[in-house]
Amino acid sequence: NNNKPEMTPWFLEFNKVNIFVTQNNPTPELTEADGFIYNSITGEPMPSASIMIKGTGIGTTTDSEGYFKLSLPQNSNMLVIKSNGFETLELWPGFDMEVEMVPREKQFQTVKVRHFHGWAKGARYNIREVVGKKSRGIGYTTYTKEKREIKADDNVASTIVVQPTNYNFEIQEPYTIASNGKANGVGIKEYNLPAYYEYYAAPKVDKDAFLTANLTSWQNYELVDGEVNIYYENTFVGKSLFNITNANDTLQVSLGRDKNVQVDLVKTKEYTQRQLLGSHRIDKRAWDIVVKNRKQQAINLVLEDRFPVSQTNEIEVDNTDVSGASFNKDTGILSWKMTLATGEERKVSPKYSVKYPKDKIVYLE
Repeated sequence: NNNKPEMTPWFLEFNKVNIFVTQNNPTPELTEADGFIYNSITGEPMPSASIMIKGTGIGTTTDSEGYFKLSLPQNSNMLVIKSNGFETLELWPGFDMEVEMVPREKQFQTVKVRHFHGWAKGARYNIREVVGKKSRGIGYTTYTKEKREIKADDNVASTIVVQPTNYNFEIQEPYTIASNGKANGVGIKEYNLPAYYEYYAAPKVDKDAFLTANLTSWQNYELVDGEVNIYYENTFVGKSLFNITNANDTLQVSLGRDKNVQVDLVKTKEYTQRQLLGSHRIDKRAWDIVVKNRKQQAINLVLEDRFPVSQTNEIEVDNTDVSGASFNKDTGILSWKMTLATGEERKVSPKYSVKYPKDKIVYLE
């Protein structure tokens, strides 16, 4: 997964394992959902079924064999699964999902349309016949259309219609789609956006560094939520997400992992220890986080770590050494901003200790 991780607070309680959950989502650390969708009556796979993250514009469709894969934003909502003629489903995302869709009873009235020649939905068609039968089924349309060869790298002409909550791109010219069951991409708009690049690393969540692009003028463009393909230095590096709905003044886009920025996390044995003090136990923890720039140019990096935040008076957390970080006491998040020259190495060594009754259990990292 090429989405940069998010450092979440670590709230410390007795007998609570270090699992980071939210009240509304039982799978907050899930970064990707995939599965298979099939017809409950026939057992056949369902191509082109729509899978959307509820409340966003982020989604995908199943392939010709009924399979799908979707990158998830942090703390994503339920999946809304739809297909024409079937009941809509809402499910929590997961791995290797098997989704059974139930056909919806629908009656079609008989409709006949005489041959006419004109524009339909922005594309020129010669419609010959539309037939709907008064039974369960689908009304089929046969048509021909003007053909104009458009190369894969071309963008077709389109008009942007601004809606209260989204944008509609109306295609103004026909585009030939081969009937081979394969997904086809049609370019409709191209923008060159100014961006500020920096790296992000949170080694307690993910061992790699992630390149991010920060867009400050994104509101001036017709951008929508969705999964995006990422190309870096003319090479496809994977998929990421455009999460416009939750964006602030700066839209941050994750461009994937970069192995040339090395991040190592090592527990410091000399400081890490446990000791008894009267009726209490004191646990000490220390880490060395070492970052090295192996690229041919200087980089900007944001490095994050976390200390536990006590949720009871019986647990005392001593933030012994934040090692020069910007520290948020409410969330326990430590953040370092640094510029690393080519070949430069930087080390930070945060330390904390936790004091609690010796007859209680506290789970630390």
